[in-house]
Amino acid sequence: MPISMALAADAVGARYIEYSRNCRVQAEGQIVFAEAVGADHVSVISDPADLDYPVDMALSRVDLGPDQTIAGNIDPVRVLCDTDPATIRCALASCLFAVGKDRYIVGAGCEVPRGTPRENIVAMKSFAMEAIGI
Repeated sequence: MPISMALAADAVGARYIEYSRNCRVQAEGQIVFAEAVGADHVSVISDPADLDYPVDMALSRVDLGPDQTIAGNIDPVRVLCDTDPATIRCALASCLFAVGKDRYIVGAGCEVPRGTPRENIVAMKSFAMEAIGI
């Protein structure tokens, strides 16, 4: 989670999980935080929960509930950058299975490293398109 989001949740006395699920709490937190630091705009984005690769997807689904869209969770170096399209597709299939087809966005579990082979990025795109029937 971006540090400003954690601080915005703290600014209104909300636990981060409540902040991430409730747009009204997010808006209030962002406004209070922006005023406190002198920012000239706020950003309220409740969807998706972008999970880094060490996070357990199945447990996250339980914790976040069935309506929260979840993105990411592929190890950006050991899987996305350093393996092959078949391994990437397998990792994505595991995420999709754990989260559910209608509430998963294909993505790396952090930033995509420079030097990631093009065919590995294409494998992610192809997986996503096939998962939704395109």
